[in-house]
Amino acid sequence: MSETELVLYILVSVAIMVALALGVILFYHISQRKIQAERLRVESLKTQYQKELLQQTIRTQEEERDRIARELHDDVGSKLKASSAKG
Repeated sequence: MSETELVLYILVSVAIMVALALGVILFYHISQRKIQAERLRVESLKTQYQKELLQQTIRTQEEERDRIARELHDDVGSKLKASSAKG
């Protein structure tokens, strides 16, 4: 094996190692981006769920307030009728 062939083998080996190292780095970077994208998606879903839950809670509270207001109004109205009928 001549010195030129030995240098050529070394250069090819170094080039292959550099290519493999770049491949590993690229794979790591892509996988981290996918993981981060999934985390963002999960956080977005959690936020959306919490928003919907809060809206439903507010809607339920408003319906309960309306129900209580109707009952109070009907109760006061019936008492006023009863007292005006007596007087």
